Amino acid sequence: MKKTFLVALSCLMLIAPALSRSAETIVLDERAPIIVPVKPANLQVLIEGDRQLSADEAIAQVERFVPAAQVAGPQSTTRYWLTLDVKNATDRDRDFRIASRTFALLDLRAVVIHENGDRREYLRNYQQQPPQNQFIRTSPFVAHDPPTDSQYIILPLRRQETLRVYLVVLPDQRFLPQQFNFLSVIDHPRYLEMRRFGMYVEGALAGALFALAFFGWYSYYRNRDRAGLLYGIWIIFAFFSVMTLGVHDGQRFGEFFFSFEDWGLTPTGLSIRTVFAYLATGGQSIAYILFARAFLDLRERFPLFYHFSTGWVVFYILHLSFNLSTRHTIPPNWLWNPLFIWLLMVLLGIYVCAYLRLREGMSIAKFFMLAMIPYVFFRSLFLLGVVGLPSPVASLPDVGLFFQLKDTNSMQGLGVVCEALIMALAVVARSRWLQDELTRSMQAQQALVTSQNRVLEATVQERTRELAERHD
Repeated sequence: MKKTFLVALSCLMLIAPALSRSAETIVLDERAPIIVPVKPANLQVLIEGDRQLSADEAIAQVERFVPAAQVAGPQSTTRYWLTLDVKNATDRDRDFRIASRTFALLDLRAVVIHENGDRREYLRNYQQQPPQNQFIRTSPFVAHDPPTDSQYIILPLRRQETLRVYLVVLPDQRFLPQQFNFLSVIDHPRYLEMRRFGMYVEGALAGALFALAFFGWYSYYRNRDRAGLLYGIWIIFAFFSVMTLGVHDGQRFGEFFFSFEDWGLTPTGLSIRTVFAYLATGGQSIAYILFARAFLDLRERFPLFYHFSTGWVVFYILHLSFNLSTRHTIPPNWLWNPLFIWLLMVLLGIYVCAYLRLREGMSIAKFFMLAMIPYVFFRSLFLLGVVGLPSPVASLPDVGLFFQLKDTNSMQGLGVVCEALIMALAVVARSRWLQDELTRSMQAQQALVTSQNRVLEATVQERTRELAERHD
């Protein structure tokens, strides 16, 4: 009995390392949700060394993969090979796909291996340069050779089959993920139906900004006002920021309107599409500050704060240039927190200046103060998401419009649209206010001229009377 126990204990010690190194299989049955987050417990990780591994070399070193929980947080200087098993526990063939739930990756590639040894490779960069929606440049009625690729990493799961998936990822230092929890397995057909709702919402936001852009430039054409010019510029940047910011199911501008697929990557590993999104978002923030300063006449009324906001604009331009031109290892909090803290100080300062202008008699400042409330609120939620802090909207239910708005980029788009709608009224009110101010100024000048004429006339009459009396 004792000998049997010792043999069993020895066998357990031999197989324990193998058991500890295994990862949990993702099982997809009939009750599986549309989106299944991939947990660190589902992943095994291989850290590349100085030499990049090919797919065959990484697969040949499967014994070197370790559980993701045993690996420190991702680093931007290292490429990682991840592997997971996905099982179709139903009696029908199904299509799923692997998707990244973060935009903090510079690279994402995959190799899918079936149980019978068949494999499919996705060896282009599906994070920065996925195949674009072919409808934007080809006819759906024309056969293509070779056939057009999907823009997604598809997992064609056969009935009762377990797929082995190998992924290679390169984190982006600008928004470095904290752990290996940025992937999802998605029911492909069902999600394509669900994402239509998000497209409706984003279409409404983009459509509103597109209409307001026409209004803004027409207002500037009629009034030739500097604030109206900056409003029109801000709306254009806001429109492109809504269209280019990635949300939970894609980036519309690069998917439906313009193909960046053949433009290559910048020296920092970013696609031109991503660079365009950075520029649109940064331009929107800067143009808004410039518009607010012109609207409230901060240069004349509050010169000290005007220079303070100018410092932020210059800092943001330098910050953006550094981010887009340099591969660095600066921690994300050190990189973004100074910029966003300064931005919040500028926004709050503008609100205080608007209140003081209202106290001075600028009645239209109340429209500006009202419009700033949704902008500052939703902008703050976006900034919380960027720096990795919990957002109040995270407690919203994952249904309908709430699911769409839980994405920080969608929330920012909603805030920009609310601000732009109310600010359009402020621009109109400001034009009328300037006209009224001009009318009052002209009336005051006319009254002054009339008064001076009366004084001059009385003086002449008095002088004439005095001369007449002398001659008498």
